[in-house]
Formats: sequence, C-alpha cells, structure tokens
Amino acid sequence: MIPQTAAALLAFLALVAPGIVFQNLHERRQPAVDQTPFREVSSIALASLSFSILSVLLLAVVRACVPAIMPDPGRWLREGTRYFQGNYRLVAGFFLAELVLAIGLATAWSWVRSRGRAASIVKVSAWYHVFRELRPKGTDTYVRVSIQSGVEHVGKVIDYSTDVEVADRELFLGEPLGRRLPGERDFTPLRVPWRWLILPGPAIQTGLPHFSR
Repeated sequence: MIPQTAAALLAFLALVAPGIVFQNLHERRQPAVDQTPFREVSSIALASLSFSILSVLLLAVVRACVPAIMPDPGRWLREGTRYFQGNYRLVAGFFLAELVLAIGLATAWSWVRSRGRAASIVKVSAWYHVFRELRPKGTDTYVRVSIQSGVEHVGKVIDYSTDVEVADRELFLGEPLGRRLPGERDFTPLRVPWRWLILPGPAIQTGLPHFSR
C-alpha cells in the first residue's frame, strides 16, 4: 500500500522509524545476515509494531496518572474530526511523544542486546580497509595484481570502487604501469599511450599492495 497524502506518508514514516533505527543499530554491532527483501521488511515492520505498542502502553499509564496532558480516546472516537480540531495540540503532542518514546525504546533495547560485544561493525570492502584505513598518511598505494588469464599487472592505485560485492568493484591503476605475461620472468613497463588501467573485480585473483612515499 502506497500512502496517497502527505499526512499518510508522515504517519507511515513515523510507524516504521523505530524498526529502521533498531535494525541499523543492531547491524552496527553484529554482522548482517543476507535476507530476502520480504524478510527484511517483515523484521522492520515487526520491530516497529512492537516498540510502537509498548510506547502506547506506557503513554496510557501516563494518561491514567495525568489525564489532562493526553488526548481523551473515548471522546476522540465519538467526536472524530471535531475533537481533533479542538484539541490538535494534545493530539500532535501525543503522536510526537509516541514516536520519540518508540525510537528511544528501540535504541535502549539495541544497547541492552549489544552489551559485552565488540565496537561498531561497519560493512566495508577489503579494498577500502587496505587502501584507505591501513595506508599510512602521506603515502601512495602500489599493487601487483594477478588476473584469471595469468597476466600480472603492477601500478599505482589511482581510484577504486568501494562496493562490498566483488562483482561490482573496479580497480583503477595509473603510472608507473607494468605487465608480465605467463611464462615471462620480468615485468614490461607500459608507457604512453598506456597511462591507465582499469581492472574489473571478478577478474582479479590475487593482489599484493605496498605503500611508498
């Protein structure tokens, strides 16, 4: 079902926000398991519904203690739009409080579940980890790459794609470039007009990086 109005869209986003927050916080502490889109959406919807129901129950307790600061559900059901127009501040405050409370519950539950576990886990490719995080400051990265055909290439890493899936990655090398064909002992320098080389991730078998100033 697709929301047809701005109000319906905002209500939909408010409903799923707690589940999205919980899912994102959970995956930062524990590696995500590949799921079908249906299962992932179902998990977010179930988490959102659970935290929303719990937040409404807590607000019901608050209303039982201090009725004046919460809408009257009985009058709201009987009078409908007329009650909303006369008490829109109370109604808006209730929905805002419910959303904040639901997100707070999702955050708290994620923190409780992650106690004793390692620091945040970020899903990044090995290329990003080596070329960006492990590279000493002020140095350039050079690699020797073996591809499936048996040809080896050497060159300076100019750029690379950061996709986690190898099938979506590309490695962009620049001068100085060298190539060694199967059966050859030494690398042959590649000079102008061969100034750049782009290697698709699936074609790469092994890669040996080193850093130089």
